[in-house]
Amino acid sequence: MPPLPAPKRSRRDASHAQLLQLFAVPMVLVEDVLDEAANAELAEWILLERELDEGVQRSIVGGWHSKPDLPARGAGPLDTLFSTLVEHVRNVQAQLGAGADYEARFMLQAWATVLERGHYVQMHDHADAHWSVVYYVDAGDSDDPASGRISWINPIGSHRSLPGVDLIPTTFSCTPRTGLMAIFPGWLRHSVEPYQGERPRIVIAANIEVKRR
Repeated sequence: MPPLPAPKRSRRDASHAQLLQLFAVPMVLVEDVLDEAANAELAEWILLERELDEGVQRSIVGGWHSKPDLPARGAGPLDTLFSTLVEHVRNVQAQLGAGADYEARFMLQAWATVLERGHYVQMHDHADAHWSVVYYVDAGDSDDPASGRISWINPIGSHRSLPGVDLIPTTFSCTPRTGLMAIFPGWLRHSVEPYQGERPRIVIAANIEVKRR
């Protein structure tokens, strides 16, 4: 069948066309959250904790995952990070919820993970949380941009692609950097590719629930 001819459009029709980009997912990337000394202190604390505690099994494959009770530990390096983390989430919540007639309080759960060479994290989400946060205490020493790369999956679902148009990407990926914090909705599915460095990759992750006071 021959292709249909393109419809004729008047200048009036074109002037009233409105292109909408629908269903955006909020994602915030914050650089240099803590300085080098604070990150080094955090890394030392986490590696010592790994020696003392066998951790728990979650979606991580081959690595170490602490118990999700870090906010209750009362450790100085952790408290500094968590106060900064909550403040960033509070700012995001305020920007997205402009005009809300209530004051929010934030319930925090957090844990640490350590990846060695070949370790990775399976696809998962934190659907019980309003916000999830990943903070890279030490991104490791691999030069491969795919090493330990974190990817979030497009939540819209399956769709038929448009020829020549990258309209709806299936993933958004980020190569971790020391001091980087990512804030995203807890329901957004994500995974981590195998890490290929020699120095351990150290991460603190958190879930936050927002409640009315």
